[in-house]
Amino acid sequence: PSKSAASVTFELWLYTGHERPGQDVITLNYSFLTGQRLGLYDIFEDVKEALAIMSVYSRSVLARRLGRGRADVAILDGTAPEADNFANLALVPGGVRVHFQPYQVARWDAGSQSVDIPLDTLAPARPLLALWGR
Repeated sequence: PSKSAASVTFELWLYTGHERPGQDVITLNYSFLTGQRLGLYDIFEDVKEALAIMSVYSRSVLARRLGRGRADVAILDGTAPEADNFANLALVPGGVRVHFQPYQVARWDAGSQSVDIPLDTLAPARPLLALWGR
């Protein structure tokens, strides 16, 4: 997202003989300021607020994209404001990208799902702006 941080996203695919391959998404975020790997608690001062914002924002986007404006049970459960639901977070120049695991928010045939959340939207959670070079 900037000269101060880097994010790497891995998509791992595994073929086991089933008609649908297995998939796993893993993100790693690093600060060049401290040299450490970053988690939610390193990116936001108020993680509880960050989870609430990401939950509401993701539900809204996914409901429009997948549910004709309505969030079904998969979207509601998969975007509940819990750290595990937002474990695959990547820093991008304008904010964060949340990657959801297969079946987390939709059926397999909906494809991989991710949602970009603007940094301005996340402002109440007090993100560490230095990671974005601000």
